[in-house]
Amino acid sequence: MTGGKSTRRRKKISHTNVVNELSKPNSPLLNGHPINACKTIIFVVILAFITLGLYLTWLYINSPISAVPVDDIKVVPQLSTWLNGENTLLQNGIRFLPELEAPESIATDQEGKLYAGLADGRIVKISDDDNGNREIIDLTEGFDFAENSERQGKRPHGLRIVNSTLYFADAVQGVFQIDLKTRKWGKVVAYNDINPHINYANDLTITADGTTMYFTDISKRWSYTDIQKSILEMECSGRVLEVDLTTNSITKVVFEGLCVPNGIELDHTESKLLVSENSRRRITVIDRKYGKITKHVHLPGGTDNIRRSHNGGYWAPVPFLSRPIFDFILRFPTIRNILASILDLEGLLSLLECNVGVVIKLDDNFEPVYVYYDIEGKVARFVTQVTELNNGDLVLGSYLANGIVKLDRKFING
Repeated sequence: MTGGKSTRRRKKISHTNVVNELSKPNSPLLNGHPINACKTIIFVVILAFITLGLYLTWLYINSPISAVPVDDIKVVPQLSTWLNGENTLLQNGIRFLPELEAPESIATDQEGKLYAGLADGRIVKISDDDNGNREIIDLTEGFDFAENSERQGKRPHGLRIVNSTLYFADAVQGVFQIDLKTRKWGKVVAYNDINPHINYANDLTITADGTTMYFTDISKRWSYTDIQKSILEMECSGRVLEVDLTTNSITKVVFEGLCVPNGIELDHTESKLLVSENSRRRITVIDRKYGKITKHVHLPGGTDNIRRSHNGGYWAPVPFLSRPIFDFILRFPTIRNILASILDLEGLLSLLECNVGVVIKLDDNFEPVYVYYDIEGKVARFVTQVTELNNGDLVLGSYLANGIVKLDRKFING
């Protein structure tokens, strides 16, 4: 009996001692205990969240943009159901001259020779000899249109040929011309010929009589090297300018307040201008005489360089399609402000579906009637222009992909 009581007393005392020992902050009994590990993990997680929160706050406060709410993008069904058509017609194209780096715009003359503006700043002429051999001639070899400019760099975009003169819009320097007979070049409009300055000349179109040019300036706020900021900000400070080609001077601002205006084309009657508002995924039709918007054509993605078709209608390439993650981001200006602090153009494009080839045919009322695509990007991807040749074949330019894609007219239904 006495032994039993003594045992129970020792157990009780032992338990009390353990409790007291655990109450000590540096108790060796606590080391390695699951409770301690759990507390450590919680502390680290809380610290990580606080650090992340401070970092995101810093990015937001120091954001280079002031993102605006977006409520004017009309969602158009994806291409698998759009126009009830599924095809891989662009995969029938053939890619050639892969050494040409990102020919964003392609023009053709009456003889069928091609001209392209490349990512390295060159304008090249491509012609076939009697034996079918292709010759590439650098038309800008004899001059540097960026020389002595306060702005560094050059990147030719939209090209047009009128008679024997090639005109091109350069994203950095302005608008220039090359006499194709003499190879002499000249400035049409420099970036600083107007205030505010031209930040990003992108595409141009010229009346049939060769006297008037219209070109797009993507943004008053952001230049070619910062275009991702304009897209994330979703600002609308772009404009269309008119140039008198007899004097090479800007005569007026036709329209401003456009949302990343990219490609531009005169309609077949030359009474209207078709402008790609890339960030709003629409083509905006502007009355040329009165400078008023007459129509918006909503599409699955933002279009690029619009070009007329010989048999009526227009070719409108869609370089990329949106992804759910990007549509989600568009709903929250705060997120876009933060992303603008860390994303370059490549990072922005990673949020979009760029490895696709999409071309839309519009009718004379600017409504979509057919879609061609290479949804897998096997042959065509990030198409920025469709140029129709004299025989009805199509050639496709791209802002990202090297080489030129040629599509035989037998694959063209629209």
